[in-house]
Amino acid sequence: MDRRYSMARFNEDIPEPYVVAECAQCGGDIYEGDEVSRIDDGGGYVHDRCATTYAMERVYDAAGIIGKDGEIN
Repeated sequence: MDRRYSMARFNEDIPEPYVVAECAQCGGDIYEGDEVSRIDDGGGYVHDRCATTYAMERVYDAAGIIGKDGEIN
């Protein structure tokens, strides 16, 4: 378990986790050991929990159920 989410976060003898980057979606710190996805066009990173939102806001212009007319509702 990551010490940030346990009582170990209060142990002064354990070094703070190393910040590697900033998430391009939420702006939060990305720490060594976090699960991330790398952005292919910009070289940045997003937390895995932020990846879907990042892609939905930047890649797709609509989402939903497609009708036989090709429109998405």
